Amino acid sequence: MSQAKVIFVFLLSIIILAETVTFEKTLGTLIVFAGVLILTYQHRQLFGRLSDKGVQLTLLASVLVAFVAIIDKLAMDYFTPGMFGFLVYLIPGLILLLFVRTRIRAAKKLITTKWLPVIGVIILGMTFYYFQLKALTCRNATRVYHEWFIGASGIPSMIKNHWSFFLMIF
Repeated sequence: MSQAKVIFVFLLSIIILAETVTFEKTLGTLIVFAGVLILTYQHRQLFGRLSDKGVQLTLLASVLVAFVAIIDKLAMDYFTPGMFGFLVYLIPGLILLLFVRTRIRAAKKLITTKWLPVIGVIILGMTFYYFQLKALTCRNATRVYHEWFIGASGIPSMIKNHWSFFLMIF
């Protein structure tokens, strides 16, 4: 269900970025859409599970991720992947520092007891995001998201989507 972000990236990239529609992009999007239909089908009622709160939140997250992809693609016209990635991590980090005072004890405990997985997740996340931005400089957004999330590159998608598993194994 979370792969619905590919549908929204496809639609938004056509509307906002004026990307061209190709057979491959359309076919990939239709396959994802068929998967969404299968997952939400419920007793002769198309989109039957759309009333479920979990399904609604998953689709909302997919829409937000699609908007982020479009913003990332637009930003690549003005920034290098390294600079934009740095800013994307720096600005929220500075904002979060304001709230750390209330949770300083929990943050210290996390860093001292699970420092290796925390560093690993940070490095993997930054590496994933950098290469995603680098791909956006070379190709259009629809193509990057089709190939990155549903294509042959299942390992980067698995690492990104299942980072909590990485924390649990340590």
